[in-house]
Amino acid sequence: MGAPGEQITESATAAAFKASRGPVREALKRLTQEGLLRSKRNRGLFVPILSIADVDDIYLLREGVEGPALDRLIARPNPEVIEKLTAILDDYEELLASSDWEAADELDLTFHRELVYSTGSPRLKHAFDTVMVETRMCLRALVVHHTAHPDMGAWDRDILASIEAGDTEAGRRALRFHSATVLADLAGGVAPTAAGRVF
Repeated sequence: MGAPGEQITESATAAAFKASRGPVREALKRLTQEGLLRSKRNRGLFVPILSIADVDDIYLLREGVEGPALDRLIARPNPEVIEKLTAILDDYEELLASSDWEAADELDLTFHRELVYSTGSPRLKHAFDTVMVETRMCLRALVVHHTAHPDMGAWDRDILASIEAGDTEAGRRALRFHSATVLADLAGGVAPTAAGRVF
């Protein structure tokens, strides 16, 4: 997926992926149907430029997917999942410390994906995979996100701590804090402070 506002052409996409144009045409059609590309009459296909309302809607859906996953994991604790989440966060914090923002963002998404995938629900997994494409588009729009939040490593730790404590409400608050901070950054507003975090 290109940058927001970038035009996507069938020929360039086929060349980039070394694929024939038929499957690429079908893939672009599917992405357009799912709202991940926008078709402009007589102009072609473009990567959407997300408004603040779009981003708010994306994170509303994420909370709707990740919230039930969190509830399920708290209700049915799985030591293997908790161990895997802990290992992901250990690596994530190392990347933050070395300012490898792109790799850190990917591990952050991996943490949230593992949380959802731990439910075993095919529909939650599908919803998560779909909204992750748009989440990546949001992350590309963030300019000062990482340096403005030296406590970023603690956000997912708060979620993990809520799972280990069996505290559903704390987990939901941690998810909302994560979303509210990203939304504030994209809006250019004042993000929640560390004092607004859960633990």
